[in-house]
Amino acid sequence: MAITSLILGMTSFILCLIPVVGIVAVLPIVISIILGIVSLVKMSKNKENKESRAPSIVGIVLSTVGLVIMIAWLILIYFGISFFNNYEDDFTKLLKDGGIGTSGTEENIENEEINSYKESVIENIIK
Repeated sequence: MAITSLILGMTSFILCLIPVVGIVAVLPIVISIILGIVSLVKMSKNKENKESRAPSIVGIVLSTVGLVIMIAWLILIYFGISFFNNYEDDFTKLLKDGGIGTSGTEENIENEEINSYKESVIENIIK
């Protein structure tokens, strides 16, 4: 059980380093922590057992660190998505508003350039 905990801990740690794939590591994390704890409890009850406790401890630690990394990725992805959903730059505002007012000649030239660019963007989207 200790070796299995160690192997699952290493696997889950490596999977958690990959941003979106880390979500798959939930099951190995849980199994590794449970197996590591069960192994440690069995070793502590049986004093004649000569097995090392290190694989169980390392498996639990790697799984816990992997869990923390996975939670950090999820939080980072959540805030990134919410930031870009609320993000709106000046050009996007111009596209939504339909352009700038036509009060002066410089503004007319800029407005024509923006409208031509807007039309080319719309044509590219339609294609």
